[in-house]
Amino acid sequence: MKNKRFAKYALLFVLTFLISAVNVYRADAVNTYELPASTTQSQTQPVSIPLTLNNLSNAEIRGIDLSICYDPNVLTATGVSLTGTVLENQNYLTAFNTHNPGIIYAVIASSADIYTGTGHLLNLEFTVIGVSGDTTDITISNAEFNNLTTTVTNGSFTVVPCETIFAGSAEIAAHAIDFTYTVSANVSVALTITSSDPSLIDNSSISVNGSGSNYSTFVTNANTDQAISVEYTPVANAHGRVTLTVTASANGDVSTQTYAVIVSPPGAGNALTFDGTDDIVEVPASSLYETDYSTFELWVKPQDNVNEASILIGLRTETNNCR
Repeated sequence: MKNKRFAKYALLFVLTFLISAVNVYRADAVNTYELPASTTQSQTQPVSIPLTLNNLSNAEIRGIDLSICYDPNVLTATGVSLTGTVLENQNYLTAFNTHNPGIIYAVIASSADIYTGTGHLLNLEFTVIGVSGDTTDITISNAEFNNLTTTVTNGSFTVVPCETIFAGSAEIAAHAIDFTYTVSANVSVALTITSSDPSLIDNSSISVNGSGSNYSTFVTNANTDQAISVEYTPVANAHGRVTLTVTASANGDVSTQTYAVIVSPPGAGNALTFDGTDDIVEVPASSLYETDYSTFELWVKPQDNVNEASILIGLRTETNNCR
């Protein structure tokens, strides 16, 4: 019986020694605060940048003191939150200060339960005030963790264009086109539509979504399709091909899309008038002509065919072209 008790106590002693040894080994590890290497967002939009604690020593988190610096000409700090972090449901006292432009102060102290894990620690909340292409470093200038040695990994932020994406095609009807576009953020978008040929369609005759003008503004929801109808009045008795260019501007970022429109002449349909002497339509040589049979269809309205035969289509053997 004594031998069993001795063996039991000896086993507990060995296990305790092993656990203590592991804790001592992990206490030598260096803990790290990390920011994402690169974060992007459009102008005027909110952005949340996560800060991660790699608690490699599995130490009890008793106290954290951080100072995070950024460029106040690019970002405005709006707060710090624990939403979705490892400390969200833990019993900790917090004090966050974002009132000084260019720096965020964050202090966290244990109250009752002590957390010993690792992971997503804080959310740094900002609003983007810079313009497309602006960048700023996000740096941790002060990092304290239970008076343990702590290293940091800093990050950066870049303002990206508030891109307007047009649908690849448009529905084109008589004197109207309908197209769709989306924007990557909740912003006000200005649309201007211009004609390449005012002798066919003048800019003053273009109306965007019933505005009576070739210019209009729209407030859009991020990544939500926005349908636009454009009406135009061609110049009287004019006909031909014209290009309508749609220019979308949002927060200084500009996108364009072009749509080709055929302005038809007045009347029921289009036709070619031949002078009866040397007017021709020539169809280039094609491998289709090498088959035994080929079919061409056309409507013909002769003006004068009395006592006269007319050739409507013929094959030029020297070039293999059809006329």
